[in-house]
Amino acid sequence: MPEFRPKSKSESPKSNPSATKSAAPRPKADSDLALVAKTQAGLEAVLADELRALGARNVEPLRRAVAFRGDKGFVYKANLCLRSALRILVPFIEFEARDPDDLYRKAEAFGWSELLSADSTFAISFTVHSEVFTHGQFAAQRLKDAIVDRIRKDSGRRPSVDKAQPEMRFDLMIAGNRVVVSLDSSGDSLHRRGYRSETGMAPLNEVLAAGLLLHTGWKGGRTLVDPFCGSGTLVLEAAMIAHDIPPGLFRREFGFMRWGDYEPELFETIRESRMNRLREHSALVHGFDSDFRMISKAGINARESGLEEFCRFALGDFFVRAPWSGLEESGQKEGILVMNPPYGQKLELTDYRFFEHLGDRLKKAYGGWDAWILLPEEVQGIGLKPDRKLKVQNGDIPCVWSRFELFAGSRNQRREAQKGDKPCRIERKRPAAGDDSTQSSE
Repeated sequence: MPEFRPKSKSESPKSNPSATKSAAPRPKADSDLALVAKTQAGLEAVLADELRALGARNVEPLRRAVAFRGDKGFVYKANLCLRSALRILVPFIEFEARDPDDLYRKAEAFGWSELLSADSTFAISFTVHSEVFTHGQFAAQRLKDAIVDRIRKDSGRRPSVDKAQPEMRFDLMIAGNRVVVSLDSSGDSLHRRGYRSETGMAPLNEVLAAGLLLHTGWKGGRTLVDPFCGSGTLVLEAAMIAHDIPPGLFRREFGFMRWGDYEPELFETIRESRMNRLREHSALVHGFDSDFRMISKAGINARESGLEEFCRFALGDFFVRAPWSGLEESGQKEGILVMNPPYGQKLELTDYRFFEHLGDRLKKAYGGWDAWILLPEEVQGIGLKPDRKLKVQNGDIPCVWSRFELFAGSRNQRREAQKGDKPCRIERKRPAAGDDSTQSSE
């Protein structure tokens, strides 16, 4: 197996000279923390499985989040290793509020000087599902006022807001009249892996890409091909999953590194432990695209991340290229197709001929493969019947991640094979009441 060493432009987290710590540590009880991992809609079950496999306790899926318990070291490990999580939160205040002014009064009563000094900087992100709090930004503003006023009352000076590089990030979540304030241990969203310097039009979010791949059961061992690879997100995430490379390995900094009780030796121990678990697989993952500019960008991302030994990118048109062309190294002519074909900014959704051609090509050229395709909900079909579905959100487009088992042989043979098909399963919980009023700063 080739030796993997990340080739990130940034320094390692341990040696980051610019990080400054907040004046006071977060709340204690490090041995048993109530924690929350935020994710994208549809990926809650995937994230829950990740947490259980990592060793989390009391795992409970929520709406766009998963609650669990762990210690300080697990906070570090979760940020480093979870592929389908956006943020790892440490809740520390919870109360009910009748309105924004009530929120201010109850928040101002908390001893914020235990977390921040007047010289500290902070920022607040928010998620609101409420008919009481109709303006999420205003609720966050009232929380900011409470923090500033309390610290000014205690010290005579006030801390500053810094949205770009705060020493402490707070997360405000409101559901109905229930308010939860948490410390954000991640800092920047965890989808910002740190390996991708080049992107194309409407690139796939890394957390969504990883979550979709985990949903397929992908762990390596088979040929995997993305024929619409763009800048390579699905391919690079698949390579990291196959070799068990932690997705946070490329990041320069996490939010917890600015906390007063940060233990760099503990983090480095966890990081080295995960590096020692790298897996070896003979099958490479492959990305094709008909746009040479995208192939160039994907290659740059692979080289700069150190993943070029585990994936291949080549120019190729899905509609004319033989499915195994360029895959001679794997020695396989069957495998897994994963694709996020053009739509939205890349293709008008009314151009249904493209999706019809997509289905025809799969039937004619990819017999024996399993195809997983991310398609907008409003696309009626591609002429094939999926046997599994997962509803997700790709940016502002509601989508479905569908599996198609492609049978080799004639149409009659495929019909015989499909006679025993079970009804398609849609693997997403019904949206909770009030979902339409969701507001978020993410």
